[in-house]
Parts: sequence; C-alpha cells; structure tokens
Amino acid sequence: MKNFEYNEALDFEKLPQEYKGINFYPLLISEENIFKKVMETIGIPKRYIKTEPIIMKMSYLKFLCFILKKKDDMIDILSYITKTETEKIKFEISLRKGANENDLRFEDMNISIFIDNISFNEYDFDIIREIILRQNYYSTEYIEEYDPELEELLEIKQRTLGKDSSFTDKKFILCSLLNKLPEEIASLSYYQFYKLYYVSTMKVNTEIYQGWISSGFISLDKGKNFTTYLDPTPDRSGRYDSIKMSKEDFFNKVGMRPS
Repeated sequence: MKNFEYNEALDFEKLPQEYKGINFYPLLISEENIFKKVMETIGIPKRYIKTEPIIMKMSYLKFLCFILKKKDDMIDILSYITKTETEKIKFEISLRKGANENDLRFEDMNISIFIDNISFNEYDFDIIREIILRQNYYSTEYIEEYDPELEELLEIKQRTLGKDSSFTDKKFILCSLLNKLPEEIASLSYYQFYKLYYVSTMKVNTEIYQGWISSGFISLDKGKNFTTYLDPTPDRSGRYDSIKMSKEDFFNKVGMRPS
C-alpha cells in the first residue's frame, strides 16, 4: 500500500491501525454480525458481480456506491470500526472539470468520504479497505483473486476432504485444542483467532505426521519435509493455491518432461 505501511505487530496486540489521523480498530470474534456486514460490503470481488471493463476499471469506492449500493452499510461499518458517530461520517460526490452534467460517466465523478472532518479520496478508500480486511485476516488480493470456476473446484475439494468446516466449528475446535470455554476466547480478534487456530491445528497435524513417519506408516519423497504436505497458512497463500498445479507436477502427472 503506497504511502501507508501496515503494521502487523499491532494486530498481534489487538491494537488499531492509524491512517491519516483516524484509528481503525480490529473486530472481535464476538462481533460476528459486524464482520458479516464487512464481508458483504467490502469483501465482494468486482468480478463476482460483473466483468465488464467499465466495472473492472472503476475504483472500489465507486463500485460500492453505484453497483453494490452499500453506502449506508459502509457508514455503519466505518462508524463502528473507527468509533466515530455516524453523523460525523459522510460521502461527497464532485464532478471533474469539464464534465457534461447531462451525460455523466463514472469517470466524471470523484467520491470522497469524510470521517470526523478528515477527507479520504477513492485511493485512500483502497487503503482503508485493505486495513479492515487485513485486520480481520483477509486481504484485497485474496478477495479480488476470485474466479467462479476455480471457486467451484475449491468448494468441491474442501467438501471431499472434509475441510468445509464453519466458523462456529472452528471456534469449538480451538476451544478443544486450548482447553478453553467459548466465552474465554470471545475477546480474540479475528486475526488472533485465525493465527491461534492454524498454529494449533498445525501442531496437532505435525504430531500426527511425525507418529506416522516414525512407525513407517507413511514415507516421504526424497528431499521433502513432511510440513510440505500440510495445508498452507491462509494469509501466506493465494486463494486457490491448494488446487493449482505447478508446471513440474503437471508434466509428472501426464508422464512428460518439460522442454
């Protein structure tokens, strides 16, 4: 993110990210209703709706206002995450110089958001979107990588492998692994929750694989470490990494050698 350096250490401590003097606070897993609204507002990839060039080229703020029509939801989200009264958050549309008011196009308009009298333009909103998503263990890159065909394949694989557990399932799994009650983890942020969840499940998988290797139940390909067989941590991988095949693997599968 140009002109803004995201500080992941703040997420570890459940502290807000600051941009242009405004604090953006992470959501807790007990705030699931707000999280759902966030994902239904800024977690929707453009190509999920339409792939026309005019849609793909417009800023996400324009996409949110004119295509998704989620301006009011965004005000509620910003109010909650920045701890600012809704009356102090407003959208403003201005026309570019020379625009024909009788034949307006998306590119003729500029949208600004004011939070407590501080102005954020369309580029600033891209940064705000990335901040909110990353605080909650997602990213714009992950969201915008969406592909309908690959998404269907991913869902099939997850169902086949039994990895389509719900967020509620994951909460109970983490409680079991940490020997905690649900109310004892309710104050975790989404970032903290997913970090703990994947580290804890990785630890269990590690112990299982080590036992299988020691007993001779499984063997590894020469030169490979068993951790290469485990699922990658989501924030360190692409949306479809688990179903994509490398060039080398493809040629091995079809019995050919790359030229």
